[in-house]
Amino acid sequence: MSASHGWVLVLCLALFGVCCGGGIRQDELVCEEAVKHLTQCCAGLTPTGIDCTYQTVTGDPNYPNGPSYPDLSPTESDCIRNESCETLLSSGVCGRAIDLVRADMANAENPYLTGLPPNFSAYNPSQICP
Repeated sequence: MSASHGWVLVLCLALFGVCCGGGIRQDELVCEEAVKHLTQCCAGLTPTGIDCTYQTVTGDPNYPNGPSYPDLSPTESDCIRNESCETLLSSGVCGRAIDLVRADMANAENPYLTGLPPNFSAYNPSQICP
């Protein structure tokens, strides 16, 4: 898929969200763009493993601490989007992004996950991009 097709897809998703009542938040949009860039640069990254949705969860016992925000903050997303693939690979950003996906999958008790980093439970997703 070319870069122009990617932007068309992002624009269509944004318009779909606005037209269908929910709208898309800026933090969701920049997160989606960052994930797209990561998947183009980082072999082995599963894009569905990074959640870019904001959800209000009033009264949901699964989210006792309030709303759920995108896995990548706007600052993190901007950092990823502004780096070349070469820099993302050489600086370890790709590896940390893959670790984030693995940690999220492990937290969801995925029985097919192997090769977790030894300290995945202490992983801080705000440390993905330098």
